[in-house]
Amino acid sequence: MSEKPICELCGEPMPEGEEMFKFHGYSGSCPKEPLPRPKTELETLRERLAAIRAAIDEIVVSEGEDAGVILLPSDSPTHFSELAKCRVYDFENFSPLGDALVALAKLAKEKS
Repeated sequence: MSEKPICELCGEPMPEGEEMFKFHGYSGSCPKEPLPRPKTELETLRERLAAIRAAIDEIVVSEGEDAGVILLPSDSPTHFSELAKCRVYDFENFSPLGDALVALAKLAKEKS
């Protein structure tokens, strides 16, 4: 065996005589704190869902008497662009509401 086995909990090398084990314990507890564990798929999805819900709450009232009230303007203001020699939209997606909805769609489509 060319590499010395390491503890799956703390990441430290296993002491002599414990190479066959996955973690410390036979000769004492781990010499270091456990390594941070990676997020589970469920934790990742819950965080993403929370971000989507927060984004929706910035766009529309979703509960109570005012449910359905849109909080962002859908106006599509423009200005004259000397470069384009015409009127252009002030927002990338035509309005603050359009920008927020496109950002929300991208968040929902993100790969985990």
